[in-house]
Amino acid sequence: MHLLLKGKKSPSKKKAASAGGKISADEKILAAFYEKLEWDITEVPEEDILTLSGYAGADSRGYRDGKKLLLAEGKIEKTEAKIYKLTKLGLQGKPATTEPKFKTNDEYQEEFILKRLTPKIGAPEEKFRAFLGVMKDGSAHSHDELLAATGYKKTDSKGYRNIMKGLKDFKCLEPAGGRGMFQLTDKAFRFGRP
Repeated sequence: MHLLLKGKKSPSKKKAASAGGKISADEKILAAFYEKLEWDITEVPEEDILTLSGYAGADSRGYRDGKKLLLAEGKIEKTEAKIYKLTKLGLQGKPATTEPKFKTNDEYQEEFILKRLTPKIGAPEEKFRAFLGVMKDGSAHSHDELLAATGYKKTDSKGYRNIMKGLKDFKCLEPAGGRGMFQLTDKAFRFGRP
């Protein structure tokens, strides 16, 4: 006869689930930090961690448990309200980069920026592609030019705002040349500005 005892789950069950192919909550959260590191972003807002790790909200049980474990293990730390960063211990688990080798800015922008960011920013790929098509010359462009290229009517259109915010969050867009003017940052031009 077996007795079912109530109590805390043993850490070995978590490790076993992870070893069995299912990604644990703490691994999903660490992967979000590692992705941000690829963009040289070290302090990550909780909203971005949630988005990148696939959790709907900070009250999701898996997210809460994973974050609590990482804090307890000393792999992440809170720097200010709802902003976290990896510690030295957390950085030790970072996998070697698997970034493909690109030969041109166009290849880099297509594969690394467009394909990686499209699912994260919440705008249709064709509109994001049109936006990058204008910006890839490295010059400053106005909202009017960008709106015309993407087909959005106003700067407060949700998709347009998402493109602007997504590129800013990943440090690929910056103000330039006056009010309402923007350009891609040097980060978007791995092989030098045109």
